[in-house]
Amino acid sequence: MTGSLWSMIMKEFDNEMGKQKRKVLLIVDNAACHKVDGLNVENVKITFLPPNTTSLLQPFDQGIIHCFKVYFRQIMVRKQILAIENGLSIKQFITPISILDALNFIKRAWWFVKSDTIRNCFQKAGFQEEDISFDPIEEIVDVPIEIHNFDEYVACDSGIDCFGVLTDEEIVELELE
Repeated sequence: MTGSLWSMIMKEFDNEMGKQKRKVLLIVDNAACHKVDGLNVENVKITFLPPNTTSLLQPFDQGIIHCFKVYFRQIMVRKQILAIENGLSIKQFITPISILDALNFIKRAWWFVKSDTIRNCFQKAGFQEEDISFDPIEEIVDVPIEIHNFDEYVACDSGIDCFGVLTDEEIVELELE
């Protein structure tokens, strides 16, 4: 995620909320890419989680992301097994996978995440049932890595940052807040 991408997403989301005549509160983690100067939105109020609390307060970190990864990697493993059963090597399996294929795998994995899982994770993060209003959910390269069980496979990317690195000035600014 980058600041410019975040701005674009927020402007589109704000426009959509305006078309629906809705005002919404969006609670986001305090990643630097989310703190964009001059972001002018009328229908979306953005509130940041306190620093160093994302893993405790963000509903997606309470199990939704983990559940999605389990389903995604399950899809990948099943496809790999099918490829091997058809006599393909891992490289032959991976090579023809397009971005569209990957997006379809992502879509399928997300559809497997149950609305109960999402509801439970929001409750675990401190949201009360009456506060939650959402519709139910509807429907690799050949690199050696040491993974000894499926849980390790699911969590193999848990330490990878998913947003840009803070500059020294941004770190100082965050500490002064």
